[in-house]
Amino acid sequence: MILALDQSLTATGFLVANWGEVLAHGVIQTKPEKKKRNIGSMDDACRRTTFIIEGIMKEIREHNVRAIICEEYAGFSQSKAGADALATSRTIVCAISHIMDIPMFFIPVDDVKYAMTGERSASKDDMIKFASKEYPDVFAKYTSSRTRNGWAVKTEHLADAFGVYKAGRKLQAIKLLEQTLR
Repeated sequence: MILALDQSLTATGFLVANWGEVLAHGVIQTKPEKKKRNIGSMDDACRRTTFIIEGIMKEIREHNVRAIICEEYAGFSQSKAGADALATSRTIVCAISHIMDIPMFFIPVDDVKYAMTGERSASKDDMIKFASKEYPDVFAKYTSSRTRNGWAVKTEHLADAFGVYKAGRKLQAIKLLEQTLR
């Protein structure tokens, strides 16, 4: 079982698959609520982090995940809040990998896009379009008439997770892992 992630503090797209068969998928969403809850920034970040950890751990335990593949960020945000969120989302996955003793691999974002679309500069809409063609049963659940592109708001994170999985399966380490677990 492989867990592919498009990790972020706001919307973590995930896919659990075994030899190309999709077993679970979704988007773990969190929103900042420090003002709403009248709590400090660190307390809110802790609440959000805990929610993401619980969601990822649920998938790992439920599906006996043997490897984690994540999208490697192309660059860093220009804002401190954005950079902090990127660092937090990466730290979550690194910590889970270490604690659960599950190997983790990072895939450059351009390789993720190329694996899904054949283009290294594919847009979010391109990623969704190609992922939905390849996995129509999955993406049929994420359509929306309320958005400009016809997809639910966080669908791009799910499409990226599918791209991470496709790109990750080309890694020699993942090929060997799949062979030993078959």
